[in-house]
Amino acid sequence: MPVDSAPVLAFRSDNDIDIEPPAAKAELADPVKVGDSREASEVETVADKEQTAERKEGKAIETEVIPKNNMPIVLFGLALTTFLAALDSTIVSTALSTIQRDLDGTTGTLSWVSAAYLLCSTSLAPLYGKLSGYVGRKPVMYASIVVFLIGSALCGAAQNMVWLCICRGVQGLGGGGIIQLTQIIVSDISPLAQRGKYTSVIGSTWGIASAVGPLIGGALTQHATWRFWINLPCGVFALFIIAFFLHLNPHTPPSVSFLLADFDFLGLFLLISGLVVLLVGFTSGETNWGSAQTIACLVVGIVVLLGAVYVEATTKRSPIIPPRLFRIRTSASICIGVFFQSISFISLSYYQPLYYQVLGSSPLMSGVRLMPFSVSSFPSGEQELIVLILRFLDKCRSAHRWSASLLVSSSPGQGGVPIHSPLERCSPLLTTQTKQYRLIIIGSYFFSALGFALLATLDESSNQAEQVLYLLVAALGIGPLFQAPYIAMQSAMPVKEMATSTATVALIRQIGGTTGIAICGAIYASRLQSGLAGIEGYAPAGGATAAVGNTSGLTKIMPESVRKEVLHAYTRALSFPWIICAPLLFVGFLVSFLLKHYSLDRTTIKAGDVKKDTEQGETEACGEKEAEAKEEVAQRADERGERAV
Repeated sequence: MPVDSAPVLAFRSDNDIDIEPPAAKAELADPVKVGDSREASEVETVADKEQTAERKEGKAIETEVIPKNNMPIVLFGLALTTFLAALDSTIVSTALSTIQRDLDGTTGTLSWVSAAYLLCSTSLAPLYGKLSGYVGRKPVMYASIVVFLIGSALCGAAQNMVWLCICRGVQGLGGGGIIQLTQIIVSDISPLAQRGKYTSVIGSTWGIASAVGPLIGGALTQHATWRFWINLPCGVFALFIIAFFLHLNPHTPPSVSFLLADFDFLGLFLLISGLVVLLVGFTSGETNWGSAQTIACLVVGIVVLLGAVYVEATTKRSPIIPPRLFRIRTSASICIGVFFQSISFISLSYYQPLYYQVLGSSPLMSGVRLMPFSVSSFPSGEQELIVLILRFLDKCRSAHRWSASLLVSSSPGQGGVPIHSPLERCSPLLTTQTKQYRLIIIGSYFFSALGFALLATLDESSNQAEQVLYLLVAALGIGPLFQAPYIAMQSAMPVKEMATSTATVALIRQIGGTTGIAICGAIYASRLQSGLAGIEGYAPAGGATAAVGNTSGLTKIMPESVRKEVLHAYTRALSFPWIICAPLLFVGFLVSFLLKHYSLDRTTIKAGDVKKDTEQGETEACGEKEAEAKEEVAQRADERGERAV
C-alpha cells in the first residue's frame, strides 16, 4: 500500500536526453527512469555527446511529479527542524567553559561535546538519502526527529562529561537525518525552476542558527542554564506540522527480497566505518596531531574510504553515492567548493566568539558581537547584491575590452535561478534568462575568500568598525552558498539521482564542518601554546594546554606589558585558522568556473490533464511521422524524375 499520497502536478522540461513523445506516459508513471544523462558531455562516449547536443537543442523531455502542499506551513515546519539541528552545532560554542566547570571536564573531553554531535550526524549521512528512497521520506524523517528529541532530553539530564558526550552523539544521529531529509523533501515538493526560493528558506536557517546560536547559548548560560531544553517543545511542534501538513507522492516500499538484493550493504559499511575512523582522527588531532592514535586513525580512515570508493564504482547493486557524481566536472566542483565552504563557516561560528571573549566580552556579548554574521541568513538578498556587483564589474571590464567572461558567463536564452524579491522586480538585470546560479556561486566564493583574508588581519588593537566590516564581507559570501550549490547540483543530475546527489552534498557539508573544527582547533591550540611559551612572567593556570579553553580574565592580567603580550598571543593564534580558510575558499572560487549551466525551465501540467496531454503528444508524434513519410516519398519521386531526365 502507498505510504504517502497527495494530489500531484507534473512538470516537464526540455533539457535532458532525447525521449520519443509516445514514451511520455510510461515515464510519467515511473519518473525516476527519466534523464539518465544530465551532464553526459563529460562521459567519454559518442552516444552521450550526441544526447547532450540534442538536449541543448530542446528535443528532450523530463518529467517531475510534484505534490500539492501548503508551502508556507510545510516550509515553516521543515525550517524549524533544520534550525534546531543546525543550532545544536553552534549553541555550545559560548557555553563550553561553563560546561567544563560544571561537569568537571578536561580539555580532551570538552572537545568531544562538539565533535560527538558532528561525528554521529556525519557518519550515518550516506544512509539517510538511500534509505528514504526505499521506505519513503516520512518514516525516515519521523525517526530522525524522535531520535534527536530523545538525545536532547538525555543531554539536558547529563551528570558528567561522558554522559553528555554520548547523548550529544545520539542527538547527532537524529540531527544528521533531519538535515539530509529536509533538503530531499524540499526537492520532492517543489519544481526545479522555483526551488531556489524554497531552498533559500531552508538555507537561511543555517545562517540564523550560526548568528543566534552563540547568542542563545550565551544568554541561557549566563542567565539560566546550559542544559538546553528548548529543543523539546520546538521539536514536538515541528513534528506535528510535518505529520499533518506535509504531502508527498505515493510511495510503495519494495519487498524485503528486493531490498536485500539491491541495497549496497558493503559500500554503506565501508563508508560509515571510514568516516567514523577518519573523524575520530581529526578530533584527537585537536590535542596532538603527532600521536600514534591520530596518525593511525587518519591512515586507516583514508584507506577504508578509498576501498568504499572502489566498491561504489564497481558494485552491481544500487550504489549509496552515485560514482558519476565525482566523474563529472560540475558535480565534482560543487562538492569541492561545498567542502571548503563548510570548513570555513563552521570554524568561524566556533572560534570567532573566542576572539571577542579574549577582548573581554561575556559569553552573551560575544554572541551579540557575532550578529553581523547573521546577514548570511538572508541568502536571496545577498545573491541579488552579488549579481549586481558582478554585472557592474562586467560592464566596466567590457568598456576596457577586458575578459569579462571570467566574471560573468551568461548568454540569452539560458534559464537561471529565479530569485524572488523586490530587488529582482526593480532591476532588469535580474531575469530568469541568465546564468544566475553559476554567477552567484562564483561571486560568493570570491567575497568569502576576501572576508576571511580580512578577518585574518584582526588583532587585539582592531577597532569595532574593522571587526564588523570584515565579518559582513565574509557573511556576504557565505550566505548564498547554503542553497545555490544544491540548485546547481539538482539541475545537473537526473531525477532518479536527485535524492542521493542532494544527500551527498549534505554529507560533504557535514564532513567539512567536522574537519574544519578539528583542523582549525588544532592550529589555534598549537599557535597559542607556542605563543604563550615565549612570554616571560606569565604562567597560565593549569598550564598552556588548559589556557586553550580559558579566555576569561585576560584583560585583567597585570602588569600591562604582560597583558598586551598575552592578548596578542591569543588574537594571533585565532587568526591562523582564517589564514588557512581564505586560500581554501579561493580554491572554491577557482573551481566554480568549471560549473556548467543547465536550464531550470519547466512546463506545468495539471494532474488531470496528464493523460490527455500524453495522448495529444502521441497524436502529434504520429502526425509528424506521417508528414515526414509523405515528404520522403515526394523527395524520392523527384529524385527518380531527375534521373529519368
